[in-house]
Amino acid sequence: MDWVCLLREYQLEILFGKNDIEVCFLLETKRAMCCDGFIRMLWNNLSVKWSAVNSFNKFGGILAMWDDSKFMVQSIDCGGQCVAPFGLHVEKQFNCAAIGVFAGTTVHERSELWDDLLILQAAFATPMLIVGDFNETLHQYERNSGFLNAIGSADFKCFISSCNLLEYSLSGHQYTRSISWHLNE
Repeated sequence: MDWVCLLREYQLEILFGKNDIEVCFLLETKRAMCCDGFIRMLWNNLSVKWSAVNSFNKFGGILAMWDDSKFMVQSIDCGGQCVAPFGLHVEKQFNCAAIGVFAGTTVHERSELWDDLLILQAAFATPMLIVGDFNETLHQYERNSGFLNAIGSADFKCFISSCNLLEYSLSGHQYTRSISWHLNE
């Protein structure tokens, strides 16, 4: 393991220690396998549960973790591009889903993900929070390169509309955070 990985894991330990986190998704973990020991190292909480989509050839990977005393998961749908725990938010006493997404790199892969998420929404009919890297944008200014794939963007707009989702604007850094992020942020 290199020093960058160790620093990231240390930063996660601090994040979990300072905040009252209920559900957390780590994207592009690049881990072929996760285990309880690794999860406990990241989030030192006896109530933590987890599910993962393992990476392939050190690409991708999604890790979903939740505090079972705050979010009691009743079922999980795991696919190559998402991890979707469905359960009861204990404090508010309502059923919901928190879905972590790491969308594919092609328009076709993303279109399959949009279809899968629409099926999940219909099957569970509960409020859904969908977070992650959608690898698609609605507006040209959201891309570093300024390039907007018209077909992919149109599919993404259709998906958002079909699911009745609301988009929350990014705060803080506009694009992917680098290793230089500070521990006290």
